[in-house]
Amino acid sequence: MRVDAVGDDTALARIQRLVADAQASQSRAQVLADRFAALLFYVAVLAAAITFFVWWAVGDLNTAITSTVTVLVIACPRALDRAIPLVIALSTAVSARAGILVKDRLALERMRSIDTVLFDKTGTLTKGAHAVRGVAATDRFDAESVLRLAAAVVADSEHPLARAIVIAAGRQGVARASNFRSITGRGVSADIDGTTYSVGGPALLRHLQFEIPASLRDDVTGWEQRGASVLYLTTDIEIIGAIALEDEIRPEARQAIADLREMGVDVAMITGDARQVAEAVGRDLGITNVFAEVLPEDKDQAVATLQRRGTTVAMVGDGVNDAPLWPGP
Repeated sequence: MRVDAVGDDTALARIQRLVADAQASQSRAQVLADRFAALLFYVAVLAAAITFFVWWAVGDLNTAITSTVTVLVIACPRALDRAIPLVIALSTAVSARAGILVKDRLALERMRSIDTVLFDKTGTLTKGAHAVRGVAATDRFDAESVLRLAAAVVADSEHPLARAIVIAAGRQGVARASNFRSITGRGVSADIDGTTYSVGGPALLRHLQFEIPASLRDDVTGWEQRGASVLYLTTDIEIIGAIALEDEIRPEARQAIADLREMGVDVAMITGDARQVAEAVGRDLGITNVFAEVLPEDKDQAVATLQRRGTTVAMVGDGVNDAPLWPGP
């Protein structure tokens, strides 16, 4: 067993720091309250001074002192000064217990002006519990070999699609692979019996400059038309098979999208899946604004594209443990 991080370097510690930073941050409401409290101090002192001198002038010193103290107690800005930070601390803590991590109080205030919500697909709009629904092979291989080799390549990956392939191949046994490598946003590769195999989606094919062979094209087209994600098994020189994996749309996703539209908020979707798959899911959910085949490092560019259209965008995705680590907008 290997420990990669301890103490303050763990994901849990980062989330704790995120909540603490949110509680310490100042929103516009708090800044305005602080300014008003500072101004109210001088108003209270001036009102108390006027009260004292007026009552003193009429010759009643005791009443002057009593009235002055009363004015100071009632007009003291300390209650306002203490109330806003207390509300911020409590609301942030309550949100954290409900699974909502607030990184910036100003961002929370700006939520009232949101007019576009950009949803990640896998694990957010869908359940993220894929299952293998089809396997196709080129002429030199069979479907069983494709599934077995693909499972060996992705065995060390934590991606939901990889787990689905390994589970599907479990009954047939998984080949032994070595030198596992991740190709960010494109797929994974590993060596089996001296040959390097890779598993990935359309981005991998573009990276390797491969075209889908005719023997696989009909199967792939049919899978994509019904909204399945398609992964390809390749060597360094050719595509040798394809695997279809299907995910189920969350029932609550339909209701959330309907509620947002009822509020006048536009909905968009972003995913790294193939465009045909993304558009099929979009049609099912009634989303026409779809960003497909987007690499993880390019997702912020999709947000920037929507912002350039004059919209205020909220990005919604799964993976709460990644929230404190995300440096982008």
